[in-house]
Amino acid sequence: MTLKNLGLVLHGAKDIRLEERAFADLEALDVRVEFKVGGICGTDMHYYNDGQNAGFEMQSPVCLGHEMVGVVAEIGTKVTRVAVGDHVAVNPIMPCGSCPACKEGRPNICHNKRFPGSATVIPHVDGFFQQFPVVSEENCWKLPKDLPLELAAFAEPLSCALHAVVRAGSVVGKNVLITGAGPIGLLVAACAVVAGAANVIVTDLADGTLEVAKKLGVTETINVLKNPERLEELKANTGFFDVAFEASGAFPALETCYTLTRRGGTVMLVSVLPNKPNELKLNQFMLKEQSLLGSSQFTDEFEKSIALLAGNKIDVRPMLTHQFSFAEADKAFNIAKDRNQSVKVQFVA
Repeated sequence: MTLKNLGLVLHGAKDIRLEERAFADLEALDVRVEFKVGGICGTDMHYYNDGQNAGFEMQSPVCLGHEMVGVVAEIGTKVTRVAVGDHVAVNPIMPCGSCPACKEGRPNICHNKRFPGSATVIPHVDGFFQQFPVVSEENCWKLPKDLPLELAAFAEPLSCALHAVVRAGSVVGKNVLITGAGPIGLLVAACAVVAGAANVIVTDLADGTLEVAKKLGVTETINVLKNPERLEELKANTGFFDVAFEASGAFPALETCYTLTRRGGTVMLVSVLPNKPNELKLNQFMLKEQSLLGSSQFTDEFEKSIALLAGNKIDVRPMLTHQFSFAEADKAFNIAKDRNQSVKVQFVA
């Protein structure tokens, strides 16, 4: 093939360039996917704005992006999972398959995991914000042709949200709190609703994202700047919530989670908190015998997420606010950062 492969390459904080990337040869089990739609994730925004994420600093230019759907353009000689022309969603997790975590069925915490569009390994692995990324066939999941690609592109973040809810245990009939109405927080809320929670309450600082939460079927939304009194009410009797999910990336929100969660309840950390010291009153976990759990990416939830989207069990359309071309990258990232005007921002080709 003689086509060019242009990609969004980050050279440093707020220095992103549309550059030609290698048009890689295919190994026997490789798939070349023509990029169609990809969402900007919080991880991408941290790299774009700060040149780092969760303490992992860029050491060299890297193509961003790990949320992507597209059309199969070419396949290796031994590929059987997909065919040219198929619509596919790409699972970005690239585990080693042999470490203790992988052998336990937990590829998301693989000791040697390679993750595209990040600085977690050196050399960095190029992400999917390029015209023709190459991935292994095992990372490709065939999509129904009638599932719009802009909705299918939510499969990866929805998988992260679904994994967090699964990690928390059954939420049937329970009271659930989500702090942070960004894309992941909203998807966690939607998953909790579908999973049968009795009450799902979402907090944030912006009315716009809270309005989107209402469209996803949550019980109540709270703007904590305008209505802090409601939080005080929910502290009564050592806490209203059985399970709380921290999805804002703010230390005060984590404190809200464990303060408003009942004795014996569970607090799930889904967000990436600032990589700096902070004083939290962690004795609460001992005194109330709460469980503090972390949730990182996902395991077998990717296929389930596609099914939820295809079956319209979770309607993500209220979340999709903006779409841009690669050539509009700076504008896309700046709007994605502004929660007063955006929720989910996508690149489209």
